[in-house]
Amino acid sequence: MNSGRGWLFLLPLLTFVAAAMLLSCGGDGSGGDSFATPAPPGPFIESISICPGPPAAPIPTPSPSSSASPSPLPTETPTPCPSFTAAAVPQGCFIQFHAVATLSDNTNIDITDANSTLWSSSDTAVLLPDSNTQGSYSATSSGSADVGAGTSGVSSPPVSVTVDPPGICP
Repeated sequence: MNSGRGWLFLLPLLTFVAAAMLLSCGGDGSGGDSFATPAPPGPFIESISICPGPPAAPIPTPSPSSSASPSPLPTETPTPCPSFTAAAVPQGCFIQFHAVATLSDNTNIDITDANSTLWSSSDTAVLLPDSNTQGSYSATSSGSADVGAGTSGVSSPPVSVTVDPPGICP
């Protein structure tokens, strides 16, 4: 009879020891990983600036000739627009912006058309993002709205856009 009662004390003790061992081996009891995912290698976006106008046209890629060895073409490096803070457009017109990201290695890339870049308007009744062209907005009514762009958890400073009464579109 004494041997039957021993299990009443031994079973909870063994369960406690097993749980303590599981937790001490890095498990959290949920079956999932509790380790942080490391950042991907390479540079990351530190800041974004919004610039007036469309993005720079891509440099055409030449087709290689059979007799000459290909030489690298100069590439255009976009420049951030840190001092650009306001714009104006007449009602009924479109206004275009492009976004430049500064990376952790101090290089700049145009992210206007990147799939991960989200363009926003603080008042879509005044300035409506064009669903067909990234960074393009339709001035729908007089007033003002802020434009922004963001990706990878980084957002640009807002650019204030004033929509004036109808006039000649630029």
